Amino acid sequence: VSARFIKSQDAALRFNNEGEAHLKSMTNVLYRTQELMIQSLNGTLDAEGLKAIGLELQANYDEMLALTNSKNANGDYFYSGFKTEQTPFEEDSFGYAQYQGDDGQREVLVAASFLLPVNDAGSSFISNVPSNYGGFSAPAAVSGAQISTGLVTDPSEFTQPTAPASTFQIQFNATVPLSWQATDVATGTLIAGPNEYQAGDELTVQGITVKTDVNSPPVAGDLFDLKQDSASDPQTNILWVIQQAIDATQFVGNTYTAQSQAGSNITATGGEVLNSEQHTPADFQVSFPAPGQIQVDEVDRSTIPVTVIANTIPAQAYNAAGTTIAFNGTEMQFSGAQTVGEIVRIDRPENTRRADLIGSLQLELKDSFINIDNQIC
Repeated sequence: VSARFIKSQDAALRFNNEGEAHLKSMTNVLYRTQELMIQSLNGTLDAEGLKAIGLELQANYDEMLALTNSKNANGDYFYSGFKTEQTPFEEDSFGYAQYQGDDGQREVLVAASFLLPVNDAGSSFISNVPSNYGGFSAPAAVSGAQISTGLVTDPSEFTQPTAPASTFQIQFNATVPLSWQATDVATGTLIAGPNEYQAGDELTVQGITVKTDVNSPPVAGDLFDLKQDSASDPQTNILWVIQQAIDATQFVGNTYTAQSQAGSNITATGGEVLNSEQHTPADFQVSFPAPGQIQVDEVDRSTIPVTVIANTIPAQAYNAAGTTIAFNGTEMQFSGAQTVGEIVRIDRPENTRRADLIGSLQLELKDSFINIDNQIC
């Protein structure tokens, strides 16, 4: 064996040993992430307890990001494919790590006609984690404003946009204050809003949340065509999984919350669960079917249009000075001048949404383990 081949074999062995050490460290990070995600499911945790879990998850995220951007002894990035001088994972302006490398796998000639792989592209195991949802994206608006990658934060409300357009369009309206709404393009169905907007607000459409830029927010007339990156093979990346687990620790509360439409005069308070025996986590909407009337319906928001499951409280008298409605073990107070046909959205408690999201993320975390294990083997 020539000295050149011996040198190549030594280098390949060294590189692969280094790479395997990084992969094992990634696995350790995921094990701790898994433990923390399970802890976050504890319904008795208060905001401070969840904050502590979120801080440790953030440390795990930082460690994982550093591992995905590891270099070998020659100063080349391990997981950027052929782009050895390119940082594999860089955070975009919204804080989401995006893969910057290619799909190449570098090889070293260690014997006559025998090449040995010495790296794995990040696209082959870090950013191709199987997912029930994957990511959603939209081109910049005409104003230049952008929205972030869209990720599912409320699995109970998710559904794909209707084919053939397969697009949810987010529209910003010339109202004061500025408002936004979203439609399912194929059917023309209004699926969110109109809701008031302030710079930096997060927008949620069919359970998919996108972030906006507080320094370069959308303006009236802006449109964003939100599409699933791959409906046939949805994928996420390991760093997004941890990031979403961090975000989930901010879903705190056992109270039902209300959201009125932009321009509404309706105010809603209360929402505490007063009778747990009569309570089942669910979503509702309050409507005003006629002057001086109010009613409550249980709804399924994972359909287009929203499906009314049951008429929880039939139409009854509404007093704009204040009307108390008891339903599903909770009680809410509504006041303000009504507009016939307007709807107030009533969302299940945030603790329930956190449990739903963490349950979904645990499946993606399991596939993250498998991806890394396959590289070690």
